[in-house]
Amino acid sequence: RFDEDALRVMRAVRFAAQLGFTVEPATEAAAMRHAARLSMVSAERIRTELVKLLLSDHPEKMEDLFRLGISSVILPEFDRMMNTELHIPGVKTKDSIGHHTVRSLQEAPADSEVRLALLLHETGKPCVRQTDEFGWDHYPDYAAASTEIADMVLERLKFDNHTRKQVLNLISNHTLTPGTDAASVRKCMYTVGPQNFESYLAVRWADFAAGSPDREAEEKELRAINNLYARALQIRDHKDPLSVRDLKVNGNDLMEIGIKGKEIGEILAALLQEVLENPDMNEKQRLLLAAGSLKRSLHTGHD
Repeated sequence: RFDEDALRVMRAVRFAAQLGFTVEPATEAAAMRHAARLSMVSAERIRTELVKLLLSDHPEKMEDLFRLGISSVILPEFDRMMNTELHIPGVKTKDSIGHHTVRSLQEAPADSEVRLALLLHETGKPCVRQTDEFGWDHYPDYAAASTEIADMVLERLKFDNHTRKQVLNLISNHTLTPGTDAASVRKCMYTVGPQNFESYLAVRWADFAAGSPDREAEEKELRAINNLYARALQIRDHKDPLSVRDLKVNGNDLMEIGIKGKEIGEILAALLQEVLENPDMNEKQRLLLAAGSLKRSLHTGHD
């Protein structure tokens, strides 16, 4: 059966994940022997099986893909994480970046974009890892590195552009930790996109819960996330402006007061930052006055 269609090697694990079963030992052995033939299967078919596995009740079966040599063919980035040990305070000996990733999948809701983001959110860590004099590892700018690698993975597996954009947004922003004051939350909602805020919180929570050995710290983080969510609901109820489209002025208004070219975009972006800080600023006359001041400062800067 595996000779007839190599994708069945991957389906064996996917069925086990969906049904809560284990694969029979002789079948596992055959799957290992045939895993390399997955290189001849189309990316679209592999993508479909991967997403079904991730959305199952047992996403931890990703570890079976690694153990059977399947991920080395379809997702070598996951193998790199599984083979890279974590040396950070509070983490068990012989834990790995890959094991942390799998635990985060178990903590996440069954949402394809959230779980794809968690699957790939630490792919950059093996590349940027630095070890200090005490033997602890550090991962500077790993979110940016992970975003770059994730983009290549999602393109290779032929994900649609919308999914790629959403997943990359979650990965690049998952380390954001805003304060719970309204201005900080508005700025965070603007950065991740208001429609993505719940997904951002889900990724942040799953990532933390997967790595925290401290129950008290876990409860503190959960309270912080709940507070962020409650604040976001208040902001939505108040219909606070969160994008340039929400401003009471537009490019035509700015042109009428002599602002032209690329300055229009620059000034609209600056006005939005002021409005995110103070929503009461979002009145046409106040914004036009502020735009005039910004125009003069830009010209002064150019001089």
